[in-house]
Amino acid sequence: MFNKKIAKFVTNNKFLLEEYPIQKYSKNPPSWFKDVHVNLNKYMDEPQFKTTVKACSGIWDFLKNAYILRWNFDLEITINKDGTFNYGDINKDMLKRVTWFGPELFSMHTPIADDHLTKNTIKLEMNWDVVSSQNGKLLFKEPFFDYNRDYRIIPGVIEPKYVHAVNVIIEPLKDKIIIKRGEPALAVIPLDNQKIVSSLINRKDNDMIERANYKQNTLGSHWYEKYRKSDKKQK
Repeated sequence: MFNKKIAKFVTNNKFLLEEYPIQKYSKNPPSWFKDVHVNLNKYMDEPQFKTTVKACSGIWDFLKNAYILRWNFDLEITINKDGTFNYGDINKDMLKRVTWFGPELFSMHTPIADDHLTKNTIKLEMNWDVVSSQNGKLLFKEPFFDYNRDYRIIPGVIEPKYVHAVNVIIEPLKDKIIIKRGEPALAVIPLDNQKIVSSLINRKDNDMIERANYKQNTLGSHWYEKYRKSDKKQK
């Protein structure tokens, strides 16, 4: 019998899991999209086309295949003229921590390096980890159809058998970033047909995460590739 691959988002906060479990985008799409009529006659007489974007299979397939992690807090981040930033108080129920990439690590090498908004690339370390006992990759990206954002998300691909941290890495677009509780924080797209679930962390999950942390701390640069290659050799 075929066993579908599973990637599991885990947390030790049962209240976070109860309130904002990871769900498919299609279960709670943006309000503007919900309000769109399929029939274009609702908006104009004798239209050239019959249907609106609501009938687009590409958009529906995106919503059906993407999973959404949501912010469980409100937070305001202010970007200063010198490129530094300030933010309000955070606690363990909101984020693990806030860190950043200095300009020498990322932004100074980009075509928009002169924009003070991008002097620091801000990393919000979520109260989630993702684990899997099977090979398979996930795409982390911006939830495109939720507009009115003060920032954009730098996309990335991870393999949760080896890399477990869930981070939202943002580039500011405005001097003030407003994060609102309940809004989508991150879109997760399975690249290998995995089923995505969320649960409280258990001992096996924790051992997997601790093992990866140990490898990261001891293998040095390119630790992920070294870890993955050594794991494959043992099989």
